[in-house]
Amino acid sequence: MKAVWVVLCQAGSKFHSGLNWLFPAPASWRSTSRITEAIGLLGLFFLFLGLGPAKSLQNTGMTLMLFSLILSWKTVLPALRRDPFALLTLLWIFYLVFNAALATWSPYGGGINHFEDVRSLGRIYLVILVAWWLGGSVKGLYSVLLLALTGLLIAVLQEVARHGWEFSILIRGPRLDFVRNAQDFGLFAAAALLGLLLLAKRIIGPFSQNKILLIVRLTLWIGITLLVSVSFAAAEVRSQWLALGVVSMMSTLILLGRAILTTPFQPIRLFAPLAVIVAAGLLLFSQWDRATERWQREAHIYPLILKGDLKKIPTTSVGHRIHLWGGALDAIKERPLLGWGPSSAEAVIKKAKIPKKTKKQFGHFHNSYLDMAVRTGLIGVAFMIGFFFLILRALWRGHQRGHIAGDIALFYMGTLLVLVIGNATESFVRFQFGWFFMAAVMALIYRHTIMQGQKTA
Repeated sequence: MKAVWVVLCQAGSKFHSGLNWLFPAPASWRSTSRITEAIGLLGLFFLFLGLGPAKSLQNTGMTLMLFSLILSWKTVLPALRRDPFALLTLLWIFYLVFNAALATWSPYGGGINHFEDVRSLGRIYLVILVAWWLGGSVKGLYSVLLLALTGLLIAVLQEVARHGWEFSILIRGPRLDFVRNAQDFGLFAAAALLGLLLLAKRIIGPFSQNKILLIVRLTLWIGITLLVSVSFAAAEVRSQWLALGVVSMMSTLILLGRAILTTPFQPIRLFAPLAVIVAAGLLLFSQWDRATERWQREAHIYPLILKGDLKKIPTTSVGHRIHLWGGALDAIKERPLLGWGPSSAEAVIKKAKIPKKTKKQFGHFHNSYLDMAVRTGLIGVAFMIGFFFLILRALWRGHQRGHIAGDIALFYMGTLLVLVIGNATESFVRFQFGWFFMAAVMALIYRHTIMQGQKTA
C-alpha cells in the first residue's frame, strides 16, 4: 500500500510539474498547495481547449478553476482585495441580484424568475479566474493560444467529418455552422486568423534556426492559416468579415509604419504586414463569389434602411435584426435605467411591435449592447463600459511598462475590436461561448495587472 502511495505521489508531482511547465508562475504565487494549483491549471487547460469543440469542457474548466480559487482564498484575498476589476465584478453581481429581485417581484417583470440569468450574466468573474491561474508569462500565453487553436481545428474537423470528410465543402458549399452557432465560429476564427498573422514571426521562429525545423514550422503555419481562412469564409458571418477587414487594414498600416520608421531598417519587420496582405488577397480571390452572393442576397434591403422605411423591410437575416433593434429601442425608452430584468429578453420581444415571424424565431436582440440595455438598463451598460475601460487601461499600462510586447499588444487590441464589432450584430452575452470567449480575451490582458511587478513580455 505504501509503495502505491509513493507511486501516486510521484505521478502527481510530475503532473503538477508538467502543468507548471505549460503555465509557469513564481513558486507559491497562485496557491500554497500544489494539489490546489494543479486543479486550477487543469481547469485552465480544459477551458481553452473547450472553446472550440465542447461546452462541457468549458464548464469543467470553469468549475475546477473556481473550486481551486476558493481553496486558495488565503493567497487570493490579499491580492484581489484592492483589485479594481475584482471590486467592479463584485458590485456587478450585487447589482444583478438586486435587479433580478426587483424584476421578479414587480408587475413589469412579467412573472418571470429573473434570477435564472444572474449566473450567466455574472460570468465576467471568469476574467479573474483565468488571469489568476494563467499568470504573466509569455510561455503561458503561447500554451493557451495553442490550446484554443487546437480546439478551433477540432471544430473544423468535426464539421468536415459530418460531410463525409469532403474538405471541398469549406471552399464551395453551403453555409456551415461548425457544429455550433456560425456567429460563434466566425468570431473565434477571426481572432485565430489575427493571431496567426500578427504573431507569425513568433510562430515560425527565427530564420537563423535549423533549416529543417524552419521549413516544418513554416509549412504548418501556412497550412493552418489556409484551413482557418477558408473555414472562416465558409461560416459566412458578414459582421466578422467586416470586423476582420477593418482590423487587418489598421494592423497592416501600423506594422508598415513601424517597419519603415524604425532605424536601422530591418526587412524581417515586413513579414507580418505582408502576411496579412497576402492572406487577405488569397481569401478574397478564392471566396469572392461566396462573399458577394451573401451580400447581394439582401441588397434590396439596404435602400429601405437608409430611407428609414422600416415597416417595408422583409424578415430576412438583416431584416430580422432591424426589427429586433427597433423593438429593443422602444423597450429601453420605457425603462432606461434598470431595464426589464435579467431574463426579460424573450418577454420583451413577444410584446414588441415587430413582425410575428421575428417574434417566433428569436429570443434575443442580435445586439449585445441593446440586449444588456433592455435586460439590465443603462446602469448595466455602464458596468460593461467600466469593465472594458479597465481592460484597455491594463493593456496600455502593460505595454508602456514593457510587460506586453508591441505585436502581442496589437493582437490583443485587434481581437478586442473584432469582439466589439461582432457584438453589434449578435447577442454574444446571451450565450455561454460569448462570455467564455470574451473573458478569455480580457484575462490575457488583465493577467499582467494581477501579476503586479513581474516582467513578462
